[in-house]
Amino acid sequence: LSTQAEHRVRLDLLETGRNRGDVSMQKANLQRRSKRLVVFDLSWTVIQADAVDLLCKTAEVEIPEELRASREKKKLNGTDYLRRRAALLAGCAMTSVREKLMKSVPYTDGAANLCRGLKRMGCKVGLISSGPQVVVDIVKRELDLSFAYGNVLETDENGYFTGELREPIIDAGRKAELLHMLCMQEKINLEQTVAVGDGPVSVEMLSTAGMSVAFEQPDATDEAVGGRISNRSLNT
Repeated sequence: LSTQAEHRVRLDLLETGRNRGDVSMQKANLQRRSKRLVVFDLSWTVIQADAVDLLCKTAEVEIPEELRASREKKKLNGTDYLRRRAALLAGCAMTSVREKLMKSVPYTDGAANLCRGLKRMGCKVGLISSGPQVVVDIVKRELDLSFAYGNVLETDENGYFTGELREPIIDAGRKAELLHMLCMQEKINLEQTVAVGDGPVSVEMLSTAGMSVAFEQPDATDEAVGGRISNRSLNT
């Protein structure tokens, strides 16, 4: 197929499967059978929650409705929204919040089984998330993942959140950069990678990977993906 024809077939396939089941399209080459690195987004993919909202809820910090509304109306971009929510956590004790989180993370159905299966197949599996590192680390440990990247919320000398984020902030572009970096570190070709994501912040990472899978992904990302999981389960 020509590039244009391949593009059209992929969009048609994704549209056909939108409400009928899971779909996938891959190039028929040797790399198709040798995937070695699988990266997941965290929020609404490996867990059924927004990781920052989950952290705020666990810390008993309320996110103002006007702040949510500003994001929904796109008056705030993703990074600004992240900064504003992180600022709300200033003064909360990181250790006590982490202990509560360990008992309350809502894992997506099938997440643990899928990660175990991928590791048995010899894949390295991990997270690249714009969510808080404190949540990312809990999930990494629970699922026994090879690596996990998230945004670090700074703490003071007494272990309390300062409300600041450590630079560089992981946004859409940074997630794609981290995937490139992992490939270099592990000496893995990009064609041997799989990325699974949910939100717009994952689009560049999905576009970068050898195979990309949208997990209930918005329509705007159809051109970046080669497959879609159409239900809220990773048992597929």
